[in-house]
Amino acid sequence: MRHSLSLTFALGVSILLGACSRDNKIFPTTPTERSLARQDSLREVLISAPQGWEALYFPKTDSLLFTNPKEEIDQHKFPNQLGYGGFYYQMTFHRDGTLDLQGDYTDGSAKAVQRSTYELGQAGYTRLSFTTGSYLTQLIGERYEGELDFLFRGTDADGQLVFESPRTTEPARSYFVLRRVAKDADRSARLSRAEEHRRAFEQMRNPQIWIYQGGRTLFLSNYIMKYSTRNELTSYGRNLVSQRYALFTAVSRKALIPDGPPQGIVGLGSGYVGTPEGLTFLTGIRYNSKYVFSDFERRGDRFFAELVEVYDAPYRTRRLVSRHLHPEGQETGIIAELYDDPNATHNYY
Repeated sequence: MRHSLSLTFALGVSILLGACSRDNKIFPTTPTERSLARQDSLREVLISAPQGWEALYFPKTDSLLFTNPKEEIDQHKFPNQLGYGGFYYQMTFHRDGTLDLQGDYTDGSAKAVQRSTYELGQAGYTRLSFTTGSYLTQLIGERYEGELDFLFRGTDADGQLVFESPRTTEPARSYFVLRRVAKDADRSARLSRAEEHRRAFEQMRNPQIWIYQGGRTLFLSNYIMKYSTRNELTSYGRNLVSQRYALFTAVSRKALIPDGPPQGIVGLGSGYVGTPEGLTFLTGIRYNSKYVFSDFERRGDRFFAELVEVYDAPYRTRRLVSRHLHPEGQETGIIAELYDDPNATHNYY
């Protein structure tokens, strides 16, 4: 029996040592060394942008609510289901663990530069943590549910650094994306335009959306809903400014009597943020799973998102994106247009 146990133990040790030997051939460094290497790699990327990064942060989105233009809205429930929009920042990371931060947090805040600090660590994925008070800190709490720790998930097809919240794996709940500012870009002008575009949209009296392809209308909002949410009396005409959220509604079933309330209402909604080009909506204005309008370009007093098809060779996939981001894309003729209708009323017309 003793001989049998000794032989079993010897075989176990031999197998373990063999496995370790094979592991060393595959990974010549220890897990700790590999973790530190990933942190160093991300740090080098962050500090390698001479003009810094533009960050779009959506701490608490609407998930996938209001994404079915055929589903009628429960007018008694929907105010408590509304999501929140995002914030535009510019960040410059330094090797000593400091960063300079500006952002369109509130009207007029875009010009103020804050000095903050950051750290890189490991939590399954490489973790980026903001460690001192800043604009980001002001988003922490029950209202926006912001945070200061983000897990790096990789680089997307457009070269953006994509991070996610470590608190939840639920899809479409939080977005933190960094995109490199071009070397010849005017950072100050881009920041001012982002704030200007957001405010231009929020100052629309009755913003509407028109989704069309050629002469065919796919969706046209034609109704302004008035409601109370979170103890704040507001209306769509005021765009839920504190929440940076837009809900575009249309009548699906008319009133039973003249000038009466409609019997059915449908809608498309999403949180938004101002960008140097116009507006970005996340999770996006989703007409269906294929036609998702996220990035709008401002032209005069209107915002446009024209979808084109692009092929991502590294991923071997095709996707629809806004034309102003990929002018080389193949035309589809599918366009979403945001505009102000000052004559719109709170009734169906």
